[in-house]
Amino acid sequence: MFRFTAEIDYLCPTNTQHMKKLLHLAAGLLLTSSVFAQTQIQTPMPAQTSTFSSNVRGYWFVAQSCFTITGAEVPTNNAGNQSIAIVRFPATPPTFSTTTNNFTTLLLVQNGPASGIIPCNIQVEQGDIIGVLGCRGTTTSYGNGSTGTTIEGILTPTTRLGMQFPLTTTAPTQLWTEPSSTNIGRVFLYYDSLITYTASNTVLNQSDVSFSTNADTSFTTVWNYGDSSPLDTTDNPTHTYTLGGTYNVCAYITNSCGTDTVCQTVTVCGSAATTASYSATASGGTVNFTDASTNATSWIWDFGDATTSTQQNPSHTYSASGTYYVCVTAIRGTCDTAVFCDSVTVCIAPTVTFTAASAGSGAYIFSASSTGATSWSWDFGDGSPLGSGMTPTHTYSTSGTYTVCVTAYGCDSTTTCDTVNICAPSVAMFNTSDSSGTVTFTDMSSNTNSWTWDFGDSTTSSSQNPVHVYATNGTYTVCLIAGGCDPDTMCSSVTVCPETLSATFTSTDSAFTANFTSTATGAATYMWDFGDGNFSTSQNPSHTYATTGLFNVCLTTWNVCGDSVTSCDSILLVITDALSVNGTESVVYPNPAADQATVMVNSTLYTGNYQFGLYDAAGKLIMTQNGTFGMPLNIARGEIAVGMYFYRISVNDAVISNGNLIFTK
Repeated sequence: MFRFTAEIDYLCPTNTQHMKKLLHLAAGLLLTSSVFAQTQIQTPMPAQTSTFSSNVRGYWFVAQSCFTITGAEVPTNNAGNQSIAIVRFPATPPTFSTTTNNFTTLLLVQNGPASGIIPCNIQVEQGDIIGVLGCRGTTTSYGNGSTGTTIEGILTPTTRLGMQFPLTTTAPTQLWTEPSSTNIGRVFLYYDSLITYTASNTVLNQSDVSFSTNADTSFTTVWNYGDSSPLDTTDNPTHTYTLGGTYNVCAYITNSCGTDTVCQTVTVCGSAATTASYSATASGGTVNFTDASTNATSWIWDFGDATTSTQQNPSHTYSASGTYYVCVTAIRGTCDTAVFCDSVTVCIAPTVTFTAASAGSGAYIFSASSTGATSWSWDFGDGSPLGSGMTPTHTYSTSGTYTVCVTAYGCDSTTTCDTVNICAPSVAMFNTSDSSGTVTFTDMSSNTNSWTWDFGDSTTSSSQNPVHVYATNGTYTVCLIAGGCDPDTMCSSVTVCPETLSATFTSTDSAFTANFTSTATGAATYMWDFGDGNFSTSQNPSHTYATTGLFNVCLTTWNVCGDSVTSCDSILLVITDALSVNGTESVVYPNPAADQATVMVNSTLYTGNYQFGLYDAAGKLIMTQNGTFGMPLNIARGEIAVGMYFYRISVNDAVISNGNLIFTK
């Protein structure tokens, strides 16, 4: 494409015409926008001297360069509509007669707009012979002789055309030589230094398109149809496209001024039919669709979930797993359409989280929160069998931190793990072994991490398996607090006997009464045998004897462990006063006696005789004598050994009095 840089002012006798620049884009062309210098050509002429009716005359010139005539205008000093003709002659000078009309009409406007520039697009090559005629109504103005103007900076002579005709009603095919007159008609021309062309196309059917340009047929035009077919040099050709699509078609127009390129786009259907197809790749809920259609220029996708897309290769994310019926409609402009549908299976892995809540006694309730899951599997982290369900309950036997995992199953599976702090309740338990008051405590507790012992004697320990020495005999309540996240307490009785068990005692007497004081150690219970058939469980008892005598008193003691020991001692009770029992008063004296004792018995109930019996410590009768109430009875020792003896005074075998008799050496 050629651009000429000359910008020229042209003068006329009455005013100065300045250069005008317009933004020009040839209609129907795909061109880069350019600013063109549009310049007015105005031939200098003398002032109007007369008018001429009916016919019009003009002028001609030989182009000294290449340019484009972009507009024409008749001066407004005459009234009426504009009539303009621009022609090209084959030779110079242009001489004509009524039979010689050898020229080409480039522009003809009859009774055109009354004002303004009449646009045109006439390519002028260097050397072209151009004729210009114009008038308003039937009136034209005149000037004398030939003159000149400047086009593209080059002086261009303008000469009287020498022909005239009624331009408003007659096309310039009947031009003739004017026999006389030296005046020429005045017309303003506008030109651009850039030669431009236009091109157009007509789609005849699905595959055939006709093309044309406004270039002169003397120019050479080469067509590139944009489909890799061979170049074509046909003027105004028709081309058949095999495949549908949008093509960039360029015409390369060459004349003596150079080569210009005019491009345009054309969309055709082509002879091949449109087909629809696709492939799909799913990843989770997202599916990537790849179009496999042919001859399509646009697409409409229906993803089967009430959503659509017009992309060629869309990516779609589904909100739920399932099988969807997906259709693609392949569209080729206004030519034809095709539809392809197929099933697409979407698998969205389920989501899952969980919580754990204590139910007491080491039991925990687990609750899963899921989307897209139909079943669950639980690993409680303690080696136990797997659990199932959405809200299982599991009991832990030991406190600790466990990694719990839940797997949610749907069309796929998802596993979530988390650590859970488990508090299994402590169970306090212990056993004991005793050795002379030294007790070994053995912890048998579970789920504990600390131990607090209370031995029941105001002492404590925090050892797991303590050994404790008790100072005194007794039964102690021992408590163990098994510490942990849920502590437990166990209490048990422990009986220990660290003290040596004895049964010693002392005694004092006064008249018939003896007072006994235990000096035993380690004793918890007491049993006294007073030697006269009477007993007591008091620790320090007092006992009243019925008679004077030597009594064998025994004390048996037991400790809390069940051990026992017995100690005996003889006590001598000497009764110097008369003993009155059941209305009978008996006196034995002296007592103790050496060789002989005297017995005196008085009674308010009995008279006559009584019997006196003497018994040893084993209760064996060793002597008997008869006595008379109120009379002394002498008891000789004889062969009786020294010692304490028991006596009984009876009447008819009924004991009315008894006591002890001691013989000394």
